[in-house]
Amino acid sequence: PEELEPYTYDYLRKVAANAPLSVQGAKLVIDAVQADGGASRHEAIERAEIEAFESEDYREGTRAFLEKRPPRFQGR
Repeated sequence: PEELEPYTYDYLRKVAANAPLSVQGAKLVIDAVQADGGASRHEAIERAEIEAFESEDYREGTRAFLEKRPPRFQGR
């Protein structure tokens, strides 16, 4: 109904504000779980997790949190 469109756009804005590597990783996990419970993509999921934690965006997110400011993610 009428509330669905504003809710959807608000939700998508929140998703888009996250680090691109995190959003890609979440999509990878969701797709894998839907396909077969994630078993066939286990190694790819682990790689994505490691890459995310080693990324500049992860460091930026941590700095932004500690500095109490919005993060400026760049997808690296």
